[in-house]
Amino acid sequence: MTEIATDTERRRLTALRDYKVLDSPREAAFDRITRLAKTVLRAPIAQISFIDCDRQWLKASEGGVPCEIARGESFCTHAIECDGPLVVPDSRADARFAALPQVTAAPHVRSYVGVPLRTAEGFKIGALCVMDIVVRHPTAEEIAILEDLAAIVMDELELRRATIVDNLTGALSRRAFLEAAECEIACARRNRRDLSCIVLDIDYFKAVNDGYGHVAGDRALHAIASLLMSCMGTAGYIGRVGGEEFAIILPGANRAAAAEFGERLRSRVMNAALAAPGGSIHLTISLGAATLRGVDAGIDNLLCRADDALYAAKAAGRNRLVSAERLPLKLVVR
Repeated sequence: MTEIATDTERRRLTALRDYKVLDSPREAAFDRITRLAKTVLRAPIAQISFIDCDRQWLKASEGGVPCEIARGESFCTHAIECDGPLVVPDSRADARFAALPQVTAAPHVRSYVGVPLRTAEGFKIGALCVMDIVVRHPTAEEIAILEDLAAIVMDELELRRATIVDNLTGALSRRAFLEAAECEIACARRNRRDLSCIVLDIDYFKAVNDGYGHVAGDRALHAIASLLMSCMGTAGYIGRVGGEEFAIILPGANRAAAAEFGERLRSRVMNAALAAPGGSIHLTISLGAATLRGVDAGIDNLLCRADDALYAAKAAGRNRLVSAERLPLKLVVR
């Protein structure tokens, strides 16, 4: 893969993750679209798929197909490479698909038509498709219907994103963050992977509001959040969980990786100059990190331990990261 292609794929995956849709629960709006596609196009299978780095994951499906399969075994992987609809009248006669497991075994897909799900920036993150068990040549009208339904899928995704993003900072809202975190925890346990959480707070932020006014404070908060998110990339999710407090979920990160990542965030913020009336200001952050344990019931336990570590960081002088695993048992710093 060329460097340009690799960069394009990286940006595509970033666009996909911005929607926070992977591994999310079923939602009626998307189920409705697949039912409509299946009924109107008279096909036994319809699905809304998203193409992750190594898998196809279904947000909605009709027809009893697996929720997740390897990316290389997916029709929709090819659909996102197309500028328009991908039409496969006979999968057995097409070398790209003849050996796919879903062709040679149940559900024995014989024909496929899929429309890429395209973001406003032009990234193709998945597909809306219908599949049949017989050879089929879709009409222009059927393809047009599927294109309209794909546009509705993207409209729903945008509406969904509008309800999960904090308006001021662009980070996830508290509720959306907690939901995303629970999904990531379930995934980490299912795949026996590490996962860590970081809670961070802007040091002495009240002094910014008092000294420069709340408008300047909001701008500084937005600037810090943008800086944090620029460091995140595809590493995980960041949510605003309090006034000037943020939480981060890092799938795949053990204690050492979380501490290294947190130190990188701390350094970036400390060295940034933020615009303020009459000049610029420098802010710092304090961070607490915790790594998922078997006894953790869910995100609440993980956040609680990360929060204890955050308060320990503040008690130790601020502008530092403390790992919960390094705290004495039952330490409470409030």
